[in-house]
Amino acid sequence: MCKLLLVKRLRWLLALILLCGSLGLDAQQDAMYTQYMYNTLMYNPAYAGTKDAVSLQAIYRNQWVDFDGAPKNINISAHGPIREKIGIGLTLQNDQWGVHNWNLLRGDYSYKFYVSPKTKISIGLNTSLMYLQSNFTELDSGAGDALFAQNNNKFLPNFGFGVFHYSNKHYIGFSIPQIVNNKLSALSNNARQYRHYYLTAGYVLGLGNMVKLKPAVLVKTVGSFAPVEVDLSLVGYFNDVFWAGVAYRTQDSFDMLVGVNITKSLKVGYAFDLITTKISTATTLHTHEVMLGYDINLKNQRIISPRYF
Repeated sequence: MCKLLLVKRLRWLLALILLCGSLGLDAQQDAMYTQYMYNTLMYNPAYAGTKDAVSLQAIYRNQWVDFDGAPKNINISAHGPIREKIGIGLTLQNDQWGVHNWNLLRGDYSYKFYVSPKTKISIGLNTSLMYLQSNFTELDSGAGDALFAQNNNKFLPNFGFGVFHYSNKHYIGFSIPQIVNNKLSALSNNARQYRHYYLTAGYVLGLGNMVKLKPAVLVKTVGSFAPVEVDLSLVGYFNDVFWAGVAYRTQDSFDMLVGVNITKSLKVGYAFDLITTKISTATTLHTHEVMLGYDINLKNQRIISPRYF
């Protein structure tokens, strides 16, 4: 019984270390999503309002399924144009890692202008507020360790910016969604919100009337605090109804993606991550992710040219 309790607490502590990086381990803090290409707003405010629709999106991710204290993430967002050149967005996110519970509220604003008849550039700003709850007392072993003596609850304000160059067939963007390196704990100077940099790109290739391919890449870095992480994906779209693809995340996983456009406005997606890191020896069900999206067409007409991002 004592051994099982010790193992459980060690696992929760591992989740704590991976999250905060307070012991100097290399780790990126922002939640990762395999289906990132369907909700660019989560890391780039310039994406707000880039569709001729109000876009509603929800993604739920259950990581390292049978590993005690493993991350669980849910992201809910809405965005759309309010004028021809202006877009706004709103994001709600909850991240749970071990004894941590992070709740994020973020607002986005974007301004768009044409650089050619078929391409635009959008510049975006965001402001956010995160409420961090760390229930350290759940890990208290009774040894009087100061780290576990009290819980840590904090509000963390932040802001960010991004740019997004796009057409109906391609996109490329750069963003820093959180610029301020907020301190997470008074017990360690290393326990901070580190600034994350994102570079993303994708292109839709037409292979006849029935099939399209979309290669995409997402590069994430926190500078010298962690290794650069790269997400590569290749997704095929069939008759603009079904899609299926594969992806690879460096130092983490091989992934499979499938989805269906139930209607012109409603889509559902699923992703499965086959973990390649050492954590795979402790979990057998790996990572599952579900996505639901709905677009409200503002032009009150049939969507002739669907967007793939």
